Amino acid sequence: MDNIFVERLWRTLKYEDIYIKDYETGKKLRKGLHQYFDFYNYERPHQSLGYKTPAMVYFAADNIYKMNGRLEEEKSYSHIHKKKEKKQKKEKLRQQQDTLN
Repeated sequence: MDNIFVERLWRTLKYEDIYIKDYETGKKLRKGLHQYFDFYNYERPHQSLGYKTPAMVYFAADNIYKMNGRLEEEKSYSHIHKKKEKKQKKEKLRQQQDTLN
């Protein structure tokens, strides 16, 4: 089943980008692919996703949205951030105690 989606992706990529732009060098192709996939994931609505972008669907649970080429509101996986903050506070307290001793 996955092969169907991969084949569709490559067909879309070829017809919407590669055949149109006819890249002359590998460097230009690489840059163009990066730009296309950025467009494909963040700007191009997909019928199968209810005319939402893949990023809107994928990041909806984490409230991350792409605006003007930059990811904003990096509060994804808040439980990981909370653990990290707690660990940093413990480390800071330990350092303060070591300084006093």
